[in-house]
Amino acid sequence: PPPPPPPPCLAWLARLVEEAVGFVTKLATCYLALTGDSFCGAARAVTGAFRSQGLAAVTVDWLSAAVLNATSAVFAVAAGAGVGLGAQAWAGAEPADPAAAAAAAVSLGVAAGVVAGTALSLCSSLLLAIVDAAFVCHALDGAAGEDHRPALRAAIVSVRAPALVHEAPRFPPPPYTPPRQAQ
Repeated sequence: PPPPPPPPCLAWLARLVEEAVGFVTKLATCYLALTGDSFCGAARAVTGAFRSQGLAAVTVDWLSAAVLNATSAVFAVAAGAGVGLGAQAWAGAEPADPAAAAAAAVSLGVAAGVVAGTALSLCSSLLLAIVDAAFVCHALDGAAGEDHRPALRAAIVSVRAPALVHEAPRFPPPPYTPPRQAQ
């Protein structure tokens, strides 16, 4: 016979460890893609940079994913409902078989919702990868005391834990010198 399943508390703990490792792995992969460091060195560096900037897993990974996935679900349901209502209206006010027309409209709406949900899920995963890269770049900039993208920094600063931030000293940006025109 197969072995018995683990107790629920052990399964929950294993899932928590898996999510933490997955989070660090994802961010370390972004970091090593940007810098070319080894994986373990990238994991240590990105974890330290995130900690110094007050960025937590809840803020970076779970909050972003929750917002994007909830938005995707709402739009998928809206698309399905819109297609279903459109199919019902297309059938006319007095269809020959109202039950069949309603069933067809519901089926079409569900199918449209599933297709929209799949497409939006793909877009959400792509956006989450971009958000992860943006958070890694922000953490690296903050740890180095630089500010390459002020608008991005302002957006991220609004969602991080201010009590956890240990910012490096800020240096003024170098003066702008316009490029010389060829004569």
